[in-house]
Amino acid sequence: MDRREALDLLASGDALDRLRAARALRDLARPEDREVISDALKAESDAWVRSALSQIENLESVSLDDAALDSASEDSAQLVSDIRVQTTQALTEMVHHELEPLVGTLYVSCMSEVHEFEHSRTSRSLSGISSFLKALRALNQASGVPSVSEFNLSDTVVESISTVTDERHDRGLREIHVRVARVDVVSVLGDRDLVRLVLVNLLRNALESTDSLSGEAPPVIVNWGETDRDVWIAVLDRGVGLPHGASRMREAGVTTKDKNTNSGMGLAVCEMALNNMNGFLTLLPREGGGVVAEMRWSRVGKS
Repeated sequence: MDRREALDLLASGDALDRLRAARALRDLARPEDREVISDALKAESDAWVRSALSQIENLESVSLDDAALDSASEDSAQLVSDIRVQTTQALTEMVHHELEPLVGTLYVSCMSEVHEFEHSRTSRSLSGISSFLKALRALNQASGVPSVSEFNLSDTVVESISTVTDERHDRGLREIHVRVARVDVVSVLGDRDLVRLVLVNLLRNALESTDSLSGEAPPVIVNWGETDRDVWIAVLDRGVGLPHGASRMREAGVTTKDKNTNSGMGLAVCEMALNNMNGFLTLLPREGGGVVAEMRWSRVGKS
């Protein structure tokens, strides 16, 4: 790819093309290209492309070539990672697309053909397959290229809490209060959908853990904010705490819950979503009982 081709590809509708162009321009860019690169950065919504463009824009013109050479091996590894992510997304989308209608048809047939279907092993097995397909859809979402925008984190937290509490109400589960530590506007950058995906999973886990306790259910607390480097959300519960073998809970398919209703992919999906935003997840025992689940991601491009 030559310099002219790379500059033209910055306007491509394909994020991977723009990413390749941005990385090529580390080696090819000239001082007169800075305005084009700056305009592309302002219009860019993809986190990886923004990061690559920011590195070009922040380099001194005299050191563009040296910096590009130093980062060549890093670029190759990242490009392999990008392709792997795209492959994962394409595969999960294909499997979900093919299996979901088949499972729906099978479910309808079993309801009429299996005696006392609702209480049968067949019903439990189909519930497990349905749970897996939901997790597969979430994995597909988590593995996608993040779409970065500015949003009010406080609104997203409240919406996520509402989603989980409505789910529990529909399932006839007992009410457990979720308290928020703040109500002010917290404007952040990130992929709002991925943040919501992770938070909903963490809230479900916290409420299910609290469900296991007898007596009055202690509230789950959610707090959030940002530092000069990252954005964070913490979910604190007083549930049963981290189970034995908790170190493996982030592996796909590993769960301490009923596999007929739980795919064991929730935390694996959370990890993938946060990795896509240059973030990470920590699970720590809470003093006095329970768990602190904290998600963090990089403040991409925020000044």
